[in-house]
Amino acid sequence: RETSTLTVLEALESPVASLESSALVEALRRMSRGFLDFKKSRILILTTACLATVVSVKSLIVREDSDRELDQAELENCFTQAIWQVFDRERAAAGIKMRISDLEVAVADARLLTTALDQHVVPNPIGFMAREVLFSFELVLSPKSFLRQLYEFISEEQLVFISDRGAIYSQFLERSLAKSLEFSLLYIDERSSDFYVNGFQDWRFLGELLWGRETIFQTLQNDLGLPLEVTASFYRRFTEADFGPGVLRGAKKSFSNALFKCLVLLRERDTEAFSRPLFLASSFDLPRWFFERTLRLPMLPPLDIRQIQIAGSALAPKIIFDPRINIPSGAMDDLSVLYAAFSLLPARDKMDKVARRHARWLLAS
Repeated sequence: RETSTLTVLEALESPVASLESSALVEALRRMSRGFLDFKKSRILILTTACLATVVSVKSLIVREDSDRELDQAELENCFTQAIWQVFDRERAAAGIKMRISDLEVAVADARLLTTALDQHVVPNPIGFMAREVLFSFELVLSPKSFLRQLYEFISEEQLVFISDRGAIYSQFLERSLAKSLEFSLLYIDERSSDFYVNGFQDWRFLGELLWGRETIFQTLQNDLGLPLEVTASFYRRFTEADFGPGVLRGAKKSFSNALFKCLVLLRERDTEAFSRPLFLASSFDLPRWFFERTLRLPMLPPLDIRQIQIAGSALAPKIIFDPRINIPSGAMDDLSVLYAAFSLLPARDKMDKVARRHARWLLAS
């Protein structure tokens, strides 16, 4: 790869029987066998909300001996304290999000973004005196079982980045929008959707909606009498408006019926959902015409639904791949935002290695 270019050499797919961590890790293991020099590869993982929680935080450490210059040992100790403060504060909420006990939550990764001494950002704090040390960093939390299974066939050094899709898309939108904007984000997958709210560089996971592509397909089958075996091909033509006016009108009405169920669930989760723009991302194609105007459905307020503009964005890498490789547009979007997020992060330093060392201790407990 180059700085802004990503070359796709191969694309492998492996079916997953369930969203249990063991099934997902086994699918990754099967795919890894198809890559040459896999053990030498650096690995980036973009996963569902149940396997990773990204927390972007600031943590303040107050030094007792503020007249003494900071050395490397004390700085590492301060950062360790900051990590455990945040971990203790966030593990319960992360456990609920990932549907596990808080005792099963582990630190998958930590990356220091900035360090401030007495409210002044300092690139290298060593040798300075200060009373307050403020760390800004990202902490990634995952289930212990997932990480242990993952590290059975890859090394910790290989895993250079892990995140959940909602956090990645939220970060991408933050950096892409011309001005600060509060927005909601719905990532739609096969069986469910993850709902996030972003309020000025602070994204929150509000929960999982039991609504996904299967719901859309089921509604189309019920409303239009479609046989199960033709639903996927019908939907593909529907997204491209490749029907006559009569068929297209009926399909749009059915799609609106399916979406109505989703928005009712969304409003139950967040009463302010209709007061801010809603960006949609998905693992499959959504109808292009869907984003052309403000959505109006019976018994619901108007909703500003927006498409995430990834193609052509200055943040997204130029992706080069063999035209014989068949990659769905949703997967291409995932690949773009994953690589964009990774490439915009600062290079790892000693402090990140400190965080990873302590994460290993926690995983072993």
